[in-house]
Amino acid sequence: MAESTLTPCENKPTSTVKKNPKKVGTKDNGKLKNDSTEMTESLNCTPIIKDLLSQVDSIDLLPPSNSIPLAEEPSHNIENKECIPPINKYKATETTIINGNTYELLNGLPIFETNEVFAERFKIYERETYIDSQGIGYFCTDIDCDQLELFVRIDKKKNTKTVLKTEYKLLKAAEDDSKHIYFSQIHSVGEYDDFIYMAIYFKSGPTLKDITRFMGKRQFSHGTIGRFAFDLFSILQKVHEYGYLLHNIGTEKFTFDACSRSIYLNDYTYIKPDQSKLIPPVKDLYKNPSKYLGSSDYSPFYFLEADVFPPPPGIFARDELEAAFYMILDLLLGDLPWKSLRRNEVLSTKKEFILREKIFKELPKEYKQIWETITSSDKYDSMVYPKLLDLCKDIYKNLGNIEDLDDNYDFEVEPNPEDIPRFILEKRPIENDNSETIQSPA
Repeated sequence: MAESTLTPCENKPTSTVKKNPKKVGTKDNGKLKNDSTEMTESLNCTPIIKDLLSQVDSIDLLPPSNSIPLAEEPSHNIENKECIPPINKYKATETTIINGNTYELLNGLPIFETNEVFAERFKIYERETYIDSQGIGYFCTDIDCDQLELFVRIDKKKNTKTVLKTEYKLLKAAEDDSKHIYFSQIHSVGEYDDFIYMAIYFKSGPTLKDITRFMGKRQFSHGTIGRFAFDLFSILQKVHEYGYLLHNIGTEKFTFDACSRSIYLNDYTYIKPDQSKLIPPVKDLYKNPSKYLGSSDYSPFYFLEADVFPPPPGIFARDELEAAFYMILDLLLGDLPWKSLRRNEVLSTKKEFILREKIFKELPKEYKQIWETITSSDKYDSMVYPKLLDLCKDIYKNLGNIEDLDDNYDFEVEPNPEDIPRFILEKRPIENDNSETIQSPA
C-alpha cells in the first residue's frame, strides 16, 4: 500500500495567520462611538487627539485586554515559501493509520493521488465521483496488469446503507442471467482495513448525451432510434424484473459500448428496491415512498400532478417506462416542447402534446403505439416489455431499413483507406553465423 502522507519541510518555520485586531470603538453615522466612557472623557480633554478623530478610520486601535492575543507574523527571511506546510487547523483531510497503512481521509473516505495503490491491487489513476454519500470512485488499473482498466468504488465498512450492496446485487443478478451486456461487469469485491470496495470492468464509449452533442443539429434516423429504444427498454425490463427501480432517467446515464455496439447502464447510485415487489409486501407505501430524482424534462406525470390527492405513493416501474419514452422522443425530435419551460409550466404543456396526442401527428404510428402500451400498464407488468421490444424492432427494421444490427449508427463514420493502419514489410540484410551478409528476398 503506497502511503499518502504530507512531508513537512525540515528546519522551516511554519506559517501563521495574523488576525486583524478589533477596534475598541464602532462606527455610528460616520462618527466613532466608543464603548468606554472613561476613554471618551480622556479623548475630549486632549486637543491633539481631537484633531486625530477625523482620521480614526485609518487608525487600528489596540484590542482590549481580554481579546485574543495576536499570532506572530511569519518570518520574511524564508528562502522557499512553497515548502511551508499548511496549518493543521485548515487542513481538509485527516491523516489516519489503519493496520499500518497511512490514509488521508475526507469525510471518512480515503483520498488517493495518481499512482497510489489501494488494497495492494488497484493502482489509482484519477478520482471520478464526488458524492461522498455514495462512496468514492476512482479510475484505476490492476497492479499486475496495467492494460486492465477498472473502476473501483470505496465506502466505509460501518456504512450499513452503502449503495454498494444494491449495486452488487443488481450486477450479480444480471451476470447470472447472462445479461451483463446491458450492465457493467464485476471484477472483484472485498474489504480492506476499514473500507469495503467493488471494482467493475471499465467500458469505453460515449454516453447518449455525448452522442447528442456530437450530432449537433442533425436528427437521428429511425434505424438508430429504434435500436436505442430496444436497448433502453431491455435494460429497464431486467432492472424491474430483478426488483429494482432506477429513480432517475437521463441521457448521461446510458453509454454506447464500442465493443458490443449496444447501450448499457453506467450509473447505479440511485437504484433502490421496488417496494411494490418486496416480500413480504409493504403494508403502507406512503410510509417511505420512493421518489423520482430526475429532471422535469423526462419526469412522469405523477411527478408533476400537484392537484391529485392522495398523491401516488412513489414511483413505479410503469413511470420509468414513461420517462424513458420521453427521452426517446427527445432523441428523435432533437428537443421537447416543454424543455425550456419552468417546472410549474411543464404539466399543462405536456398534457397538450402527449394526452391530446399533438406530438404524435408528425410521427409514425409505432411511437404512439409505444405510448399506448406503456399507459395500459399499472405498476409492474411483465407482459408489457415484449410488446415494447417488438415495436422497437418494427421501427429499426421497417422504418429504418436495418436488417443487420452491426450496420452503422448515425454517429458512426467509415474510416478512409489511408486512415486504416497497414503492415509494412521492410527489407533488411540478414547476417548468418559466419558474419556473411545475405540479401533478404523481396
